[in-house]
Amino acid sequence: MQRRLKRKNHKASTPHSLTRQSTLRKSLLTLLRSLLPWKRAFKASSEFTPLYGENRPIEMRPQAYVETPQHRRIEWVEACGGPHRPLGKLPGGLRVGVIGGGPAGVTTAFEAVKAGAQVTLIEARHEVGGRARSVELSDKNVAEQGCMRFPPSASALFVLAKAFGFAFIERFPNPGTVPTLVSYGDECHIWTDAETNLPGFENIKAGWDAFIEGGCQINGRSFESCAKVVVWLESPQIEVRMKAVSTWQAYITEFQHDTFREGLQKIFGLTNITPPAGKHWTKDDFNRFGKLGIGSGGFGAFYNVCFLTVLRYVPNSCETDLASFAGYVDGKLQAMGIRSLWQSIWESATKQGLKSLLSTKATSVTKRTASDGRTVFVVRTESPQGPSELEFDELFINLTINVANRNLDLGRKGPDQLFPDATCEALKNMHMTLSTKITFQVPQSPLFNDPAFPRTLITDGDLPQAYCFDYGDPKTVVVMLAYAWEEDSRRLQSEKDPAKLFRRLKSLVEQVVAKSPYPQWAQILQPVGDIVLTHWQEDPYALGAFAFAEPGQDRHCATLFYDFEKKQGPYLIGDSYSHGNPWVEGALESSYNCFSAMVKQRGTLYHPDKAPVNLIRSGIYFYE
Repeated sequence: MQRRLKRKNHKASTPHSLTRQSTLRKSLLTLLRSLLPWKRAFKASSEFTPLYGENRPIEMRPQAYVETPQHRRIEWVEACGGPHRPLGKLPGGLRVGVIGGGPAGVTTAFEAVKAGAQVTLIEARHEVGGRARSVELSDKNVAEQGCMRFPPSASALFVLAKAFGFAFIERFPNPGTVPTLVSYGDECHIWTDAETNLPGFENIKAGWDAFIEGGCQINGRSFESCAKVVVWLESPQIEVRMKAVSTWQAYITEFQHDTFREGLQKIFGLTNITPPAGKHWTKDDFNRFGKLGIGSGGFGAFYNVCFLTVLRYVPNSCETDLASFAGYVDGKLQAMGIRSLWQSIWESATKQGLKSLLSTKATSVTKRTASDGRTVFVVRTESPQGPSELEFDELFINLTINVANRNLDLGRKGPDQLFPDATCEALKNMHMTLSTKITFQVPQSPLFNDPAFPRTLITDGDLPQAYCFDYGDPKTVVVMLAYAWEEDSRRLQSEKDPAKLFRRLKSLVEQVVAKSPYPQWAQILQPVGDIVLTHWQEDPYALGAFAFAEPGQDRHCATLFYDFEKKQGPYLIGDSYSHGNPWVEGALESSYNCFSAMVKQRGTLYHPDKAPVNLIRSGIYFYE
């Protein structure tokens, strides 16, 4: 079980919060990494100091997503009195089933129980949390093998966390936000301030910043800046937020069939006579951007996904000022595992009547007509106690697309078809990304008392990124030695033994740091206890990290996201069915959308003017 910590319900605010203007300016510096500058002072002493100084909470910055400017996700929950108050009223005899105990499944079960329904949660694992996987390494330390970075724009997540006594702290060790060793070819640099140019990346950074802040022209066609879209989406006024629609439609029309690399070529390549910042990217620039971004993390693993899939992270502020999850221990904030939140929500729902079937796998979902003419859902399950058959009036499915297809064949067509044809096509064709993480503890080292000693490594080789995390243990530090995606993950996937993969990666570290000012970096890699290795594509309950659209698949994303409007089959919830964010916030968005649709049909919505089912409409964007 997840370690239970004493918590207090503290207000998550900070006297040093950034103004919206300065925050927006910093967000322009990179697409997929937070760029909060490193300004923490360290004291060199004989005692070990925290890696990142004092933990301070970060404030939520609510905004709409560019796909759904009609709705800001927290407004319905706040209007109803907060996460502990019901969002509506359901008949007491309504039988609601939830397959999957990830963030969306737990949240939906929690909301349905509060609304008065009879709710059963079916989870194949022995615990809830799904891909919010926090593996205990010691009494204090965890290996965050799933979601681990959270932007302040994740308003639904921030509100839930605060309601259950948790918070988010402002420091996540992304490259450039902490002392970072950057290795490219024969070059090796220590990067300590993300607002400064990294040698060799000046042209890339100038062009990228100019594109994000000022938009671009592609051979006479103008595209508004993502920076302006962010300002619109942050507005509490819907008429202001709707200004984003025409801008994003222009991007859809131009880029929906392009890979990320092809989109970059259109903007920065030689075929565009007016590239941002007035200078084309060279072949070496494109290679550097693929390997290391602007020094903050390579995009090469995502060069073949849809350009829009990556770009939408900017207007949705998904990668701005990324924070770590935290709780209160003895009145002080301390980083901890994100699964603690879902465990707490699940425990609250259980006290209110939720029935949970853990270690129980759903093997099939069908519909049938009851004797009174009602359509009901039949779920067959397998557990250590044997097979079973359950019947529900409403059903929510919180499984990844790959698991939904392999285990339940949800995209099937024919007499027992569950969904409209377009939804079935989307379920069968959406791409899920590969991901690998390897994490372990190491002893605290005097090296960390050097304020310039790298806390993060980033390279252009088979060791893409490495991070050091501080969970408050004075004796150990947590190291994530691999955080790889797509082809980078596929190359590591051949090794199943954590110890062997560790030795392979440590050898790569030794080669990288040998040419750096810190050749002793490899000395810290002395694992204490277990080495935790996760290849998400091999996890039988995930079969991938998250859905990531390939060129032309944005229409599939929209179909899955808006399936709750059609209500032909069960409700699809989870990040696989979000259009704006493939992580926790996207999972929560789908949960609230589908739950509001179910309550509207089956019961009474509280504050219906704020409910997403009454605000969000498909058809504001057009895809080919």
